[in-house]
Amino acid sequence: MDLRPVSISDDRFLFALYESTRATEMALVLWSDDQKRDFLKGQFEAQRTDYVTRFPDAKHSIVIADDEHIGRIWIDRRAGEIRLLDIAILPRWQNAGVGTALVEQLQQQATEAGLPLRHSVHTTNRDALRFYQRLDFVVVEDFETHVLMEWNPGVSPTDG
Repeated sequence: MDLRPVSISDDRFLFALYESTRATEMALVLWSDDQKRDFLKGQFEAQRTDYVTRFPDAKHSIVIADDEHIGRIWIDRRAGEIRLLDIAILPRWQNAGVGTALVEQLQQQATEAGLPLRHSVHTTNRDALRFYQRLDFVVVEDFETHVLMEWNPGVSPTDG
């Protein structure tokens, strides 16, 4: 598995990936396919604008395996923390250890830097909450719609 910086030529892939992350939610909406696509395009652009504005030095990378684009990861490193802004893997590559490997690499980097690793998770995303809890992240702040989860080097969840 490799990472490479995102470029303008990745927009089509990145949007298709974003669409895949919202497929379950969109299946519940009684809109036409065009309405769903227009809505998701707006959400996709809003997310990108938000991350670029709030985290201008963050690294946005394409995840590659077997010479195929399989996901993306967006990471901000700053004084006091490493922030995982977003991670998304194509559905056919999920549950294959890709996300775990990427987060474990970040945990190793956090250990080396002596910094906490943080990530915000939507409270309705039960699969993501379980995933991060399995990797020893704990909720450190609750914002009703999402929680801030944190992993600290050398601290197990029972050390509290």
